[in-house]
Order: sequence, then structure tokens, then C-alpha cells
Amino acid sequence: MKGPYRRHRSPDHRNSNLEPVILYGEWCPPGPWVAKALCLGSYSDIFFPYKGGSSMPARRVCAHCPVWRECLTYAAFVVVATDGVWGGTTQQERQRLRTGSLTVKEIEIRLGRLKG
Repeated sequence: MKGPYRRHRSPDHRNSNLEPVILYGEWCPPGPWVAKALCLGSYSDIFFPYKGGSSMPARRVCAHCPVWRECLTYAAFVVVATDGVWGGTTQQERQRLRTGSLTVKEIEIRLGRLKG
């Protein structure tokens, strides 16, 4: 494959339904999954809280979203989003996911607790 792309897989790809990601780095528009995202049309400030602000309102939305895994894959492995809550995770959590110190299963359990 030519160009600035490299194959990258989630550290926990064996245990999850996340798809392997081929594009990495430069801006890549999200796929058609974004049309099903619950955050679409939501007040964006909850997904980009000020320093010291709570990410809980955004996580509650993500907990009920049918495409949170796609969003997480996009933010953690395609565009490597550095700001905001994506797929129910913060930037620090997405970094831990990339390094393997956090699993998708752990994220799923955390989001499941917010559904109640």
C-alpha cells in the first residue's frame, strides 16, 4: 500500500468486535455509522468539557449509543482524536487502549454501568 498509511490493529482485537483499521493519522471522514450516532445534533459542549469539567454527561449518551464501538475505533485508531469524549472514552483512556493497558471489554463494562 502506497501513501502515508500503515496497518494498525487494536491491541485487543482478538477479544472484541472492533474492526482492524487501515488508515491512520491524517483526517479521514467518519463512515456511514455516524448517521446513527446519538450525539449527532447534541449540544457539543458536553463532549468537549472544559479542563476540570465532567465527562459523565457525554458518557451517558455514549452508553446508549448503538455505534459507540465504531466511534471509539474512529477516534482511537483512525484520526487519533486528542480532545473530547468519543465512544465513551477520554483522550487518556484512548491512549491506554492503544497501548494495551485498557481493553474494549473494560470500556464496555464501564458504559454498561451508566445505562442503569
